[in-house]
Amino acid sequence: MLPLRAARAAIRAAAARLAAAAAAAGVSPVRLAVFPLLEAEFNEATARHGSKAGALFDLNVELIRDLRRRAAAPLSILCDRHGGRRFYADLLARAFPLEGVHVLEEAPRRSAYAVGGEAACCELTYQVGAEQCALEVALASILAKYTRELFMELLNRFFRERVPGVRRTAGYYTDGRRFLLDLERAGALAAAERQLLVRVR
Repeated sequence: MLPLRAARAAIRAAAARLAAAAAAAGVSPVRLAVFPLLEAEFNEATARHGSKAGALFDLNVELIRDLRRRAAAPLSILCDRHGGRRFYADLLARAFPLEGVHVLEEAPRRSAYAVGGEAACCELTYQVGAEQCALEVALASILAKYTRELFMELLNRFFRERVPGVRRTAGYYTDGRRFLLDLERAGALAAAERQLLVRVR
């Protein structure tokens, strides 16, 4: 069962261990944040960009800009690769048209770029399986997945109040379709609500 509560003492102890490890490594967090993208917002962004990949890259650029505002240059940002996308230079050049984008590497598992001049340089790396080799990417993945699970917990609670005993869903494709069908058979899901729950891609 997903932990929804924790003892303050346990949180403080875990935070102290993480702080000690970060201090030993000479690193400190600039910001820890999760930006949930709800289904309706995702659908709108996908329609605007014409593809899921375009919508995701647009969000990636927003996060890059936020980090650049918060951290001093030179800055190095590591991202997990976006699905099967390998080449990012043209997309980055469109996102940062006045700064210049230089390809540092475009290999099967890793693509790296320098954005901006020497004084404000930002090195961006997109790597396959980045969470396996970098704490910051693993931590971002943990935060995002935990937030998703909290959303799913709220969704299940909401609809179980409408349809007592309806089987819970984890929200993934096959089980999610079963859940929607169960709700529709029970007359508990309006068409407008369904549009808020289902991604178009």
